[in-house]
Amino acid sequence: MRIDGRDYLLPSDDDPETVMANVTALVRAGGGFVETVRTMDRTVSVFVSAGMSLSVEVTEIDGDSLEAEEEGAWLVQSAFEAYDLE
Repeated sequence: MRIDGRDYLLPSDDDPETVMANVTALVRAGGGFVETVRTMDRTVSVFVSAGMSLSVEVTEIDGDSLEAEEEGAWLVQSAFEAYDLE
């Protein structure tokens, strides 16, 4: 999921259609938090509201592609986080 230019992962057991319906309901209600995954052991709740750019992309992956080709951060550091993970 991309929110205002930042990439976030959804929990793998979340259905994309359900997530989009829930986000739509949150925005219509004035805003609310969406739980996303930043690393395998860390989640971030992102506040979404009207006027934000949000897109959902679904990518099928197999277990072999989970290993990074390069070392380092695998997601862009979020403006919502107070410190660097590296």
